[in-house]
Amino acid sequence: MLYAGLGIGNMVQKKTYEHYKKMVEEGKNKNPQVSSTLENFFENIDDQQQEVQDKMKEIFQTIADKLGFVKIEDYEYLQKRIKTLEADLAKEKNKTK
Repeated sequence: MLYAGLGIGNMVQKKTYEHYKKMVEEGKNKNPQVSSTLENFFENIDDQQQEVQDKMKEIFQTIADKLGFVKIEDYEYLQKRIKTLEADLAKEKNKTK
C-alpha cells in the first residue's frame, strides 16, 4: 500500500514536471524566480522520495533479518558451493573405483 502511494506520488511529480517543462518550452514561464523555485521543489521531492525508499529498504531488511530470511546473494553462493562440492565428491568416487 505504501509503495502504491509512492507510485502515485511519483506519477504526479512526473506529470507536473512534464507540464512545467512544456510551459518553459512554450515560453509561458519567463519568471526566473518561479523556475528556480520549481526546480528546487522537484529536487526536494526526488530527495525525499529517495529517503523514503532507503528507509523502506532498511525496514524490509530488518524484518527479513529478524525472520531469518536468506539474502539471494547468500543463497546463490551456497548453490554454487554445493555444486562444486558435489562435483568434487563425484570425482573422488570415480578415482576410488
